[in-house]
Amino acid sequence: MDKNTTNAPSRTAGLKPPWQPGQSGNPTGKPKGTTDSVRARLRRFLRKNAPAQAVAKLRAAGVEIDDGTVAEVLADVLALKAMGGDVQAIKEVNAQTEEPLKQTTKLEGEINSNVTLSFKIIQPEPDAEPDDTNGESTGT
Repeated sequence: MDKNTTNAPSRTAGLKPPWQPGQSGNPTGKPKGTTDSVRARLRRFLRKNAPAQAVAKLRAAGVEIDDGTVAEVLADVLALKAMGGDVQAIKEVNAQTEEPLKQTTKLEGEINSNVTLSFKIIQPEPDAEPDDTNGESTGT
């Protein structure tokens, strides 16, 4: 007889689940509409007024402040760093303000007599623009 096959009952045999079918397994869990997620807390923080010292420092640098929120101050600081040549800041400004490039993949191949598909993926260089050789629109 196989070692893994036993006539012993399983450990859960005869036990009832702690809840009925259709009933929540976590009835006192997080209520709907609760906004204590990290994202919600950060959004509330970004809407608050920035410290006066930070606003004054930006104004002294010639930055025009509109509403003085934390979000505005952070965006202005990021823009100033980018204008100063900080590559990470430039990348972040680009990521936050530009639409992502559509990645196109061109498949080439053939189906042989065994109906096996062989193909290779050709991707453009990271700095190259996508090649649209057939003139057709991909649509959005």
